[in-house]
Amino acid sequence: MRIFISKIPLDGLALSVRERLSPEGIGIPEPVTGWLRVRKMENRVLVDGELSCRARFQCSRCLGDFEGVVDSQLSVEYRPAPGVDEAEEHELQAGELDVIFYEGDELDLSELVREQMLLAVPMSPVCSDSCKGLCPVCGVNLNERQCGCDTRYIDPRLKVLMKLKGDL
Repeated sequence: MRIFISKIPLDGLALSVRERLSPEGIGIPEPVTGWLRVRKMENRVLVDGELSCRARFQCSRCLGDFEGVVDSQLSVEYRPAPGVDEAEEHELQAGELDVIFYEGDELDLSELVREQMLLAVPMSPVCSDSCKGLCPVCGVNLNERQCGCDTRYIDPRLKVLMKLKGDL
């Protein structure tokens, strides 16, 4: 989804999003849907919107596969890239940390959609808040059945104290 900055009307653009993504490691069976509002203010371009998609994950507790919804609200500012000499270093200022720089007259919003959806994916997805995970001893999925393993962990450095307690 490419737009030309010079063709953005004064009242802005309202865009409907329907992008198919295939990022590595995440299964996204359906297209990302949502809306974007693009406004131009002098040489800056402001993009606001909401995006949503269904994705397949692997639970970080029980390792089971599940589907969930990924939602993202975005507000991004594009500014023209500052003229920086290739050999010269450019230090980012505090106001530039949430800004995307562009060159030329064209913006690729597909890359913005992809980036925002990847940022919205949870780092440790969980199939449910009540997921019990796997037994640390035998590896059984504790959501499906209980095992009889002793999961009490005793620090090996304190085993000597347990022996002393037994002697008393």
